[in-house]
Amino acid sequence: MTDTHATNGNTARPPLSIGGHEVGAFTLLVGLEDADMRQWLPPSGAAFERQNGCFGVMDVLLSRVRRFGHGLALEHLGDSLHPSKHDALVTSLRALGVPVIATTHAPDLVDCATFEEVLVCQGDTVRRLSDHPQSAKWRRLIRAGEFWNTVGEEWTTR
Repeated sequence: MTDTHATNGNTARPPLSIGGHEVGAFTLLVGLEDADMRQWLPPSGAAFERQNGCFGVMDVLLSRVRRFGHGLALEHLGDSLHPSKHDALVTSLRALGVPVIATTHAPDLVDCATFEEVLVCQGDTVRRLSDHPQSAKWRRLIRAGEFWNTVGEEWTTR
């Protein structure tokens, strides 16, 4: 793909992808063991600010993201947040205007994402939740987290 994304006057960067899947405004990675997370998350540096956990220095990170047009990578998103606040968190992250990639093990948080925003990871394999053979049928009936909690990650390697 040859499109680039201009960011606040900074040099345009090619679109980010994970496991061959282009990353949109908000992407959740699920099914990762802690040791595998760093394989899929971009490192801190020129393109991304990275934070382990959701809060703490979040205000500083968000101000840097807004100022420099970086993306944001968050490990264990929502772990320190009550499930009733997950929707507001995801809405805020989508509104940043930069790519946000987050990892989670929480089906309640995955419920706040669309089937297309969820990347399911199993070892070296990454597939969109919307690629599951039954997703078209079930997406009208249940949310993404419920579906992921039911189907797990093993289907990605079949």
